[in-house]
Amino acid sequence: MRQKLIWFSFQRSRLTAGLIIMLIGLALLAAFGSSIVADEQKDWVPTTGTVTRVGGRAPSGGRYGWTSNNWEHVEYRVGLKTYTFRDSTTFPSTVGSSVFFEYNRADPTDVRKADGSVLWLLRIVILLVMGAVAVSGAVKAGRVIAERWQAHRLLASGHRLMTKISYAQETSTDRGAWREALVRLGRLHYWNIRCRVEVTGGGWSVLASSPDWSFDPTPLIAVQNCDQLPVYFDDSGRKIKVFVDDRALRQAARRSETATG
Repeated sequence: MRQKLIWFSFQRSRLTAGLIIMLIGLALLAAFGSSIVADEQKDWVPTTGTVTRVGGRAPSGGRYGWTSNNWEHVEYRVGLKTYTFRDSTTFPSTVGSSVFFEYNRADPTDVRKADGSVLWLLRIVILLVMGAVAVSGAVKAGRVIAERWQAHRLLASGHRLMTKISYAQETSTDRGAWREALVRLGRLHYWNIRCRVEVTGGGWSVLASSPDWSFDPTPLIAVQNCDQLPVYFDDSGRKIKVFVDDRALRQAARRSETATG
C-alpha cells in the first residue's frame, strides 16, 4: 500500500494545476499581446521584391537533420541599397516573380510577408486560444476554491450526522471525450468515499462523496476498522449542501506514510 500511500491532497493538486494553467495562459497572453503592440508600433512600409532563388531542401535544425521545406530568396531595394531575405513557404513563387511584403523603415532587414487581414486573423485566433487557456485554469481553480469554502462553512455551522460508509469509487478526472482514453492509460484517476445520508425529518436522502483521494482508500478503511464517517449538511436552501468529513482517515494515512518512511 506504500506505493500509493504518499500523502498527496488531490484537491490541492487540482487547485495548483488550475492556477498554473491560468498563469501560463495569462503570461502567454501578455507576451503575445506585447509583441503585437511592439510590432504595430513599427513604421511598416509596403513594397515588392523579386524572387531570385527557390529551393526545397533546407536544414530544419530538427532531430532528423534535413527536411523538405520550401523556401525562396527575395531581393528588394530600399533607397540605393539592396537587401535580401529568405522566406519559408508552402508554395514557393517562380524565379523572377514579384512578392509583396512590408519592411520596417527603421530597420529595412526587418520584414513581414503576411497579408494584413490574414495576420490579424491569425493573431485573433492565437489570442482566443491563450485566453481560453487562462479562463480554463481560472475555472478549475475557482471550482476547487468554492468547494473548500463550502466545506469550511459546513464544518462551522452545518448539521452533523454519523453515516455509514457505502463504498469507495474510482473516477477519472476528465469527464469529457478523453475519459475512456485516460482510463485505458491508467492515468488521472482519483477515488471518493461514498456515504448515504438520510434525514428522516427532512424527508430526503443523498449519496454524498468525500473530497478526492489520490489512491484507493478501501484498504485504509479496512485497516482502521472504520465503517462510519461524520457528514455535515445544510438543507435550509434550495440545494442541499453536504460535506463528508474524512479528515481522520487522512491523518491515519499520513501517520502510515510516516511510519513506513
